[in-house]
Amino acid sequence: MKKTKLVKIIKGMAGRKVLVLGDLLVDEYIFGETSRISREAPVLILKFRERRAGCGGAANAVANIRALGGVPVPVGCIGDDENGHSLLDMFEADGIPTGGIIVGDNYQTTSKTRIMAGGMHTMRQQVIRIDREHAAEFDPTPIINNAKKVLADGVCGFLVSDYGCGVLSDRVIKFVNRTAGNGAARVAIDSRYRLKSYRNATLLAPNEEEAEIGEGTHADDLRKIEVICEGLRRKLKSRALLVTRGSEGLSLFEEGKNTYHVPVYGSRTPVDTNGAGDTVVATALLALCAGASFREAAWLANRSGGLVVMKTGAATISQEELKGTLE
Repeated sequence: MKKTKLVKIIKGMAGRKVLVLGDLLVDEYIFGETSRISREAPVLILKFRERRAGCGGAANAVANIRALGGVPVPVGCIGDDENGHSLLDMFEADGIPTGGIIVGDNYQTTSKTRIMAGGMHTMRQQVIRIDREHAAEFDPTPIINNAKKVLADGVCGFLVSDYGCGVLSDRVIKFVNRTAGNGAARVAIDSRYRLKSYRNATLLAPNEEEAEIGEGTHADDLRKIEVICEGLRRKLKSRALLVTRGSEGLSLFEEGKNTYHVPVYGSRTPVDTNGAGDTVVATALLALCAGASFREAAWLANRSGGLVVMKTGAATISQEELKGTLE
């Protein structure tokens, strides 16, 4: 890869408008200082110290696009609750428009609450995680209408972040597939459970396990992975499929081209893989919007992924950090 071209692509990410449609999650952290063992049960008693909220799911993809200089426009659903308001506050603090986010009295913001325990001078450890999820699919009509408004204003990219939490119902997926077929914007799909429901995408971005689920089989060597991923790309009529493979890096399957394998960047032992897929797909889509080829987009996405797994929690990567990997 030519450094001058890659630098141009990274700089070209600035100002690129991207619609992000998906499940907006909140990563909530409750920090407590270990006090003693309870008399009521053999459990720790923690003295509450602080609460922090961060972006998860589609919200993390939004945060990564913003950190890389893009202009994300989120569309999704949250509840009128503490975590929902925390998410709106985080977006507004970063100048991210929130008009496409539906706030419902009868909704519950999907969140993952991690209880972190530790002493004053010791490392905090996660002792339990509590997940809160909306119990049913959201009404698709306002979701589709909000997405149409954003598309009508003009975008260069359309990222779908489907964590299976109710925003991407059958009707919304049909809308996504029609939009991808029209070719009005570059459409990237990141779907945890329903990858095989999508069609006509510019880029599919599963991890290895999600690709196996999508194809209904298991791969235990590189050749089988290649067969599964290329078969999935063709079946779903996507121009390219970018599969993340953990410590083995990632692989690109592009229409009419040979498979492109990219070895892992940085350490093979990550600190935290939480949200790394969001960083990879956000970087790849922004790179495509900035004029990158699929291979250039994959190469840069691999660098972003290698950086973000060395951070704790669902983190982001800046343009300067990404440029630094080119040295």
